[in-house]
Amino acid sequence: MRELKLMLFIVVVIAGIIFVPKIMAIFDGQGTDHADRITWEVVEEAKGLEFKKLGDHLYSLTGSVRAGDCEKIARQFPKRFVVILESPGGNLAEGICLASHIKIRDVITVVRDTPVLDPDTGDEIYTPGAVGEDKTKVSCASACGLMFLGGDERHLKGNVWFGIHGPRTPEEYLMNQGKAAIEQNALQTAGKLLLALKKLGVKGEGVRMGFIMIPGTSMYWLHPRDFKAEPNLMYLATHYQDFWGFTGSDIKAGL
Repeated sequence: MRELKLMLFIVVVIAGIIFVPKIMAIFDGQGTDHADRITWEVVEEAKGLEFKKLGDHLYSLTGSVRAGDCEKIARQFPKRFVVILESPGGNLAEGICLASHIKIRDVITVVRDTPVLDPDTGDEIYTPGAVGEDKTKVSCASACGLMFLGGDERHLKGNVWFGIHGPRTPEEYLMNQGKAAIEQNALQTAGKLLLALKKLGVKGEGVRMGFIMIPGTSMYWLHPRDFKAEPNLMYLATHYQDFWGFTGSDIKAGL
């Protein structure tokens, strides 16, 4: 077991040394008017995620990701649907679980900054900016990003904030666990997350390592200006509609 842990640690370290410099130059070195490496502390809402039916085959999944959300929500998933996501993230394990359930279904994931109207009545059935204090900012970050990646088609529409960072160990866990237990948990978490990202089809070792090595107290916000430096970032979504000025789709990006 010790040899297995050591091998996993070596693999993660080597992957970081070989693949991460280019991607981290983007993540760490290019603060912009849109993404200034904002520090995040995800405050989980008491009720966790809410899965709401908006229309025929159309749903929303909003709120922070809490323990128990996957068991509660995945059983409500139909075989085929479109889901609008808005969440600051939260519990990593629950995010991976929900992403896996989305992946095995025929699902289109969407993050958008414009309302959705009922085609028959004209009533507004989805209002963006429902999560967080800043109602002008629509985000899908951290664990929400994993759920987004589970979609066969993945749409980013408008000036929405798609955030990537690495796992963060809660302070209360650090205080109650020994050094060996914390180290083991960190290695297992890195291994599970890398495996999940590969199963979700995330292209590029450097991009996958970004989901692990970007500090958990910061955030990289996806932006089209970085697609030239790291083309694999573009494949995080399959369709872009006026996403920070960028519009395009690539059917080869389907995961």
